[in-house]
Amino acid sequence: MKVRWHRIFMTVVGLVVAVVASPSAAVREVTLQQALNLALQHSHDLKAAQAHSKAYQATLGSARSARWPTASVTATAFYKTEVPSFDLTLPIINQTMRREIGTKENYQTDVRLTLPLFSGGRIGGQIE
Repeated sequence: MKVRWHRIFMTVVGLVVAVVASPSAAVREVTLQQALNLALQHSHDLKAAQAHSKAYQATLGSARSARWPTASVTATAFYKTEVPSFDLTLPIINQTMRREIGTKENYQTDVRLTLPLFSGGRIGGQIE
């Protein structure tokens, strides 16, 4: 008797689950365009291919920009508290002259223009 009630109970539970779950598993109609869009959105291989394509485009852009000349500017300024000096005593008038060699305030600006000599391609007509 116990086994019979168990089978009946499991059958009823199975029917209830099937009835409740059937609306959520309803089939919806999609057009071919919608099906293609869903496939494109959920394709991991396509997403990886798009990422590789973007990486290749970035590499191509950096290779193209390497062909252009680059300019760089560097400016420095510094101050020295002590600079070399020498004393010169003139014997005729008995006077000492002091002269500093260099300056205390120094400014320097460097401008550099770099041009690529060879950035790929053929060197001569004989190379295939």
